[in-house]
Amino acid sequence: MLAPARPSDGQETRVCSIPLRDADFGLGNVNWTKGLQAMSDWIWSANLTPTAFPNNLGRYLLQIPAIFEQQLAFSTTLIFDEPSFRNGVQVSGFIERPIRELAINLIGQRRRARYTMTHHAVLGTLTARRHGYADRDFAAKLMILTEHARHPDRFSPVERAVLRFADAFATDSKSWTDEECAELKAALCEDNKRRHAGETAWMARLEAARAAWRGAVGAGAGSPEQAAAAAA
Repeated sequence: MLAPARPSDGQETRVCSIPLRDADFGLGNVNWTKGLQAMSDWIWSANLTPTAFPNNLGRYLLQIPAIFEQQLAFSTTLIFDEPSFRNGVQVSGFIERPIRELAINLIGQRRRARYTMTHHAVLGTLTARRHGYADRDFAAKLMILTEHARHPDRFSPVERAVLRFADAFATDSKSWTDEECAELKAALCEDNKRRHAGETAWMARLEAARAAWRGAVGAGAGSPEQAAAAAA
């Protein structure tokens, strides 16, 4: 039987790792590995600093470059992508980045993942600052993440829905209900409409105009001019 989990008393804390080496120019795959390293230094700066951000995780993953290559695409989509649109349709950034950082920090605290708790407390604060949050407000949320259900007034509706989702899958995924899934979808949809109303409005107007045109033509408008007048 496993011993009950307990908070760390600090005595088991490992010392910081020493800086790892850059890509080895003596290896035949240096063009590949150095390119991946440069990508990670820029991508994982997360648009939070105006310069590349060298990091030990990227240098560790140089030992397994094929996995590193996939990890870059995965982490960029999962954590760092910003909202973008193609022909009026949103294709990335569906969840605001500070909310993603709240979810990551909650999972790190629930699972007692020291790396996640330290790294993303900093990354989350910098991200929230970039998105207009005051440091003290974001810090206050970090302090009560594991008790978010007891403090609903401290979180927005979409934050509450996302944190319930993260909590379920960090502890007991079978506790996630269909009702909570529907609530999360509705909260995300409403949040996206609020944040990006201007990005999609022109496509909605275009589709309405096209529908009106089709309706006018179907009703027997003889010429393009007559159809346009009927659709106006």
